Amino acid sequence: DLFLEKYPSIVLVKSKDNGGFAKGNNQGVKIAKGKYIFLLNSDTELLNNVLKLSYDFLEENQTVGLMTGQLHNPGGKIQ
Repeated sequence: DLFLEKYPSIVLVKSKDNGGFAKGNNQGVKIAKGKYIFLLNSDTELLNNVLKLSYDFLEENQTVGLMTGQLHNPGGKIQ
C-alpha cells in the first residue's frame, strides 16, 4: 500500500502468499497493458542508461521478441 501512496497511478497486484519472483512476474504480466514489459529483481542496479538503450533497440528492431541485459556480480565480473 505504500507504493500506492507514493505512486498513485500504478496498478498494485497483491498476492496472499509469496510465490517468489517468477510467480509475481506472471501475475503482473497477465494484467500488463504496455507495449513492453520490463522484469526487474528488487536488488538490481541499472547501469549505462539501460532502459533508454533497451527501448531504442526494441523500437529499431521490431522482430525482436525478447531481450536481456548483461549481468555482473557486485565486483563487476560478468556472471
